Amino acid sequence: MLRRRSLVPAVALLVVALATRNTVVAQCPWQREVPDLQNSCLCAYNLGQELSVQCDQVDFPVLVEALDKYARATPLDLLYVNNSTVEQLEGSLFVNLKLHNVQLSSCKMKRIADDAFKGQETVLKNLNLQDNLLEAVPMKALKILTILNLLDLSKNRIPSIPNDAFAGLKKLSTLKLSDNNVTLAPFAFRGLEGSLKNLNLKGTKQKRVPEAVRGLKTLAFLDLSQNGIRELPGGAGVKSFDGLDSLTALNLERNLIQSLGETAFSGVRKTLSSLSLLNNLMAEFPVGAIHSLRELRVLDIGFNLLTALPETAFRGNPAVTLLALDGNPLPTVPEKALAHLNRTLRGLSLGGRFLHCDCKLRWVAEWIRNGDLQVTSRERNPQFCGSPNRFRDRGFYSIQPEELNCPESEVALEGPVGVVESLLPKTTTLRTTTTALTTPSTTAGSTSTSVGATNGTTTASATSPPTTTVQQQSTFEKEQQQSSSTASTNGTTVQTTATQTTTTPSTTKQSSTAATTTKTPATKNWRPNSNSNSNAPPHKQRPPLVLGFPPQRGTQIDDSKEVQVKNAFSSRQDNSVIIQWDSDTANILGFRVVYRLFGDKNFKQGPPLEASEREFKIKNVPSAECIIVCVVSLEEINVTPDTVPYTQCREVRTVASQASNMDKITIAASAAICGTIIVAVIVFIAASR
Repeated sequence: MLRRRSLVPAVALLVVALATRNTVVAQCPWQREVPDLQNSCLCAYNLGQELSVQCDQVDFPVLVEALDKYARATPLDLLYVNNSTVEQLEGSLFVNLKLHNVQLSSCKMKRIADDAFKGQETVLKNLNLQDNLLEAVPMKALKILTILNLLDLSKNRIPSIPNDAFAGLKKLSTLKLSDNNVTLAPFAFRGLEGSLKNLNLKGTKQKRVPEAVRGLKTLAFLDLSQNGIRELPGGAGVKSFDGLDSLTALNLERNLIQSLGETAFSGVRKTLSSLSLLNNLMAEFPVGAIHSLRELRVLDIGFNLLTALPETAFRGNPAVTLLALDGNPLPTVPEKALAHLNRTLRGLSLGGRFLHCDCKLRWVAEWIRNGDLQVTSRERNPQFCGSPNRFRDRGFYSIQPEELNCPESEVALEGPVGVVESLLPKTTTLRTTTTALTTPSTTAGSTSTSVGATNGTTTASATSPPTTTVQQQSTFEKEQQQSSSTASTNGTTVQTTATQTTTTPSTTKQSSTAATTTKTPATKNWRPNSNSNSNAPPHKQRPPLVLGFPPQRGTQIDDSKEVQVKNAFSSRQDNSVIIQWDSDTANILGFRVVYRLFGDKNFKQGPPLEASEREFKIKNVPSAECIIVCVVSLEEINVTPDTVPYTQCREVRTVASQASNMDKITIAASAAICGTIIVAVIVFIAASR
């Protein structure tokens, strides 16, 4: 019975690996001499004749014994064990092997012997121990791994990180500690100042920016989302981000921040280019703190409590490319606040039931038509305009500028509404088609990435109906730029989902979006209400984290090209959704398409697909529904809305089913026959009487 149950994942792996680029599927070194492993493991060789062994629900001692006996002479590019029982790693367990990448996930592991990795000192590059039962960092076992590049200890039970916990790991560039209720000693990361680039502390119960991060001079990405941070100390004393000389991306989503002082970001003013403050408690726009960030390209301040946007909001930020304001009780957005960004701003998330669409927002419709502005929203019911009622079911792409009017008395008080053409240089060529939001790439220290999102579709204008595609985006979370050398070894999943609307006229060719990890649980919609007396913290009531924090492109830590979703659309002919993708990873095992209705917590999974496949059709989908469809690599085992990379998904509005001509003929004929029968029955009854 056990063997039959484990046969399914092994066969699935085999199917997709048969055509994997740069790998050759072969019998495992033990061939048929160890029958207990036949149904649980898959083996393959890359061009360098390095062996990859991937097992699910395997008898781990039997596997290690077989490797020790049959694979001593062969370097192992990957040892992947998932969903098995490995309560502890014994000493000298791999002493006769050469392991480059190891993942032991969901294995109920509690203990690692001090010399468990003996023999791997100058060999092991990436170690993934996520989703186990470890209660401490295995410091002695790790410190001998002098070339370790990535360490993932997320989703364990580690309560504290002592000083010098990672001493000796001088090459460590990515460290993931997310989802541990952990206390960090002041010098927990000492020794990593010259190597660490990506640090994930999501959901680790931090009450403030931990002192331990100060002085990490090479750190580029810092994820502090889903913690309990209330303030960012600044001023003359010690600052939160002292010594972070290379920080370009900061994720503070879903904390308890109510306000930010002018010196909140001291230490990173010259480098920070992407900032997410999504789902916090800010009632006033932090003008001073944002002004200080001269290199800011991406800002998500959606789903806070902002009731007004000052005209001086971005006067110190000349290069903002993507801006998210949706989810705030903003009745309008002044044109003067964004006028100086007319050459840089490409994505704007705006909308909700508080937004009043009148002449004060005419500039939005004009920017869309005369420039390259992409307007999206994560709000729902309504998505864009809350009032007047005639605009509630429409998006900015279907609203003509001349429709946005104000009463004459109000216009007289406000003065004439600005026209976008006056803001553009005379030499500028106005493009009338809206292009898909892409994720720009820049050099380290000045990174610009995608932010827009939506959970709905826009309404097409009468003259040129657009085709709307909604693209799922996650937050910064998706484990920011994992090590490029281990795309197939990470097996880690990502957090938080975001959705991005891309609207393109049907007569033009849609641009594709390529980038690298998201969360959309079905919760009640909440919007700030000034009259609310609820004692519950607003962040507990708010809608889920949707538009997230974009990944960075400024450093070499990047295995994000494992899956690049190019397009997804609904087919009217056969009630199907088609998704297309690409991949730059040479040794990927294969793909799987997963999909769910918007708001559902669980994905339905398609069959395993070969690595050479680039398109999949989901048949018999419900009509007039929002379907989130994603492509994941076969190594992604636990696929949930929380763990899917944002660029690997799209949200598609399926078309309403329409009766075909044959259906109409059949219906008409049936009606005629029924009518004839009824008349005949009436005549028969009358004649009988």
